[in-house]
Amino acid sequence: MIQTHVRGLCADLGFLQRTSFYRDAGFWLAILAGVVVVVGIRLLVPGVLMGNKSISLLLVFNSLVWYPLVEELLFRGVIQGQLYRIRRAENTLLGFSYANWVTSLLFVAVHFVHHSPLWAVSVIVPSLVFGYFRDRDSSILPAIALHSIYNAQYLLLLG
Repeated sequence: MIQTHVRGLCADLGFLQRTSFYRDAGFWLAILAGVVVVVGIRLLVPGVLMGNKSISLLLVFNSLVWYPLVEELLFRGVIQGQLYRIRRAENTLLGFSYANWVTSLLFVAVHFVHHSPLWAVSVIVPSLVFGYFRDRDSSILPAIALHSIYNAQYLLLLG
């Protein structure tokens, strides 16, 4: 009985669906688009460069592993996963599900805590991309991978 509940929870969070997202051209296109997003953020958001700040191992670990895992588990796993229970959440607006839009707006709202308003708003595009793959694959694994890759691009291009 406990095993059934754990399995159901894992399915709701998007952990059970097997996906070969890394073989998909759309996934690789999303990675390339990440470069455009990072450069766009750099051009549109003043002061986004890290400047003289040194990049520590802790910053790299947090940016590439911890933040993508925790944020995607919470946003694409828990929130977007639970929004699927609402029948209308599967409807789309501009090609993205309502569940993805609501999740992405919450993702933006949380970024207001530690980022400038312009920076926080700019995460809407990556968030919608992460949510798109969550919708498409019924898995958070592509979202975690993309989030980590986008953060790596940020560190490499702007750090």
